[in-house]
Amino acid sequence: MRNEDLRTDEEIRRDQAMAVLSTAQSTGDWCALSRHRNGFVREAAVRRLMQIEGRDALAALIDNLNDYVPQIRTLASDHVQRFLDPRHAVLLIQVLDPFISLVQKNRINHQSTLTNVIRILAAPSVRDTTLEAFKATHGKPARLLLGILEKAFAHDLAHVLEIALNHQDPSVQRMALQASLQLPDAQVQALLLGALTSHAANLRVNALRAWLNLANTSDQTHCVLKRALFDASTSVRFLACWASSKWQLDSREVLQQRLQAPLPTTQREWIGLIGLARELNEPQAREMLESAVEYSAPRVRAQALETLEQVCGEASLPALIRALGDPSPRVFRVAVEVLSKQSSPAVDGPVSDLLESSSRTLSLEHRRALVGIKASWEQLNYWMRGLSQADTDYVDWLAEINRWCETRHKTSDYTTPKALRLQLLHALGELESQGKVAGGTVASLR
Repeated sequence: MRNEDLRTDEEIRRDQAMAVLSTAQSTGDWCALSRHRNGFVREAAVRRLMQIEGRDALAALIDNLNDYVPQIRTLASDHVQRFLDPRHAVLLIQVLDPFISLVQKNRINHQSTLTNVIRILAAPSVRDTTLEAFKATHGKPARLLLGILEKAFAHDLAHVLEIALNHQDPSVQRMALQASLQLPDAQVQALLLGALTSHAANLRVNALRAWLNLANTSDQTHCVLKRALFDASTSVRFLACWASSKWQLDSREVLQQRLQAPLPTTQREWIGLIGLARELNEPQAREMLESAVEYSAPRVRAQALETLEQVCGEASLPALIRALGDPSPRVFRVAVEVLSKQSSPAVDGPVSDLLESSSRTLSLEHRRALVGIKASWEQLNYWMRGLSQADTDYVDWLAEINRWCETRHKTSDYTTPKALRLQLLHALGELESQGKVAGGTVASLR
C-alpha cells in the first residue's frame, strides 16, 4: 500500500492548500482565495487580508464573517471589529453592500454587526460625512443611508429629503417622497414643488399625484396643473388632463393661451407643448407644429411630424415630404412611416422625384424605405424600370424584384391601375421563364 493512501482527509486538504498557497504568494488574488473551497486556504487568505488596507480586503473579510468554519469567522470578526469606529466611517460606507448581504445570510445572526455600523454612521460627529457620501451611493446602501439620515437629521428632515428627492436612484426618490408626506403641509408643498421640476418623470408624476391629495386651494392647484399640462412626460400630462376636469380647469383653453405666447426655447418645453397638442388634437396648433419641424433637436422634429399629420391631415404633406431629406435617421423613419399610410398621387409624385434626383447617392436602406412609401405594385414598377436600365448593377435590381415577390403578400394595393398590373405580370412572366424569379411567382400574384 502506498504511503499517500494512508494520509487522512485533513492531511490531503493541507497538502492541497500548500500547493495553492505556494503559487499564491506572488500571484494570488487573496480576496478570491478567501472564498476557496479548502478551509486551510481560506484561513491563510483571511490572515493575509488582515494585513492589507482598503475596501476590497475589508469587503472580503466581511463575507468571511459567515464562513462555516468557526475559527475563520472568529479571525475575520476580530479584524472587522477594529473598523467599527467613527474614524473609519468613510470606509464603512464603501462596504455597506457586503454588510447588508451579510444580514441576509442565516448561518448565524449578523444583525448586531449591521446595527453597530448604523449607530456609527448616525453619530453626530459622522452624520455630515454620511450625508455627503449618500449623494453618490445607489441601490440598497443608498436606501439604508436614507433611513439612517432621516433619524440622524430628525431636527432638519426637510433638508435631507430635499437632497434625497434629487438623488440619482429612483427607489431613493420614492422613499423620500413617501417620507415627505409626514411633514407639515408647508414643508410638504415646498418639497413637492421641487420634485415637480425633477428630471425623473416617475418622480414628477408621483409628486403631482401627492400634490393633488393635499388640501390646497384652487388657485394653487391650477398653477401646478398649468405647468404639468406641458410636462415632457406623457404620464404627467395624462394625469394633469384628468385632474384638470376635476378642478374645473379647461386644458384646451390653457393650450390655446400657450399657443399665443412665444415659441418654446428648450427641447423639454417643445416636447410638452407638442404632446398636449397631440393629446387634445388641437387644430390651432398647426402654426406651432410647422415651426417645430424646423427645430434643431431630431426628437422634437419627429414628434412634431407625427402630431402635424394627426392634427392637420393632408395639410401636413409638404412638411412630411421635406422630412424625407432630413439628415436625422429618426426623423426620416417617422416621415416614411406616416407617408406609407397615405399612398396617393400626391405622395407618389414627390417620392418619385426624390428617388430620381438622388438615385446615385441613396443608400440601399434609404432607397428601399422611399420605394416602400409607394403603393405595392408601384414599388414593383420602380424596380422593373431600374432593371431595364441597369448595367453593372443588374443583379442588385433583380434581387429587389425577388424580394418584392417574396413580401408582396404582406401589403394591399387598391390604387394601381389594372392595366399596369397586367403589364408588370407579363414582365415578371418573362423573368420567370428565364429562371430569374422563382417558379410559380406569376401564378401566385394573379
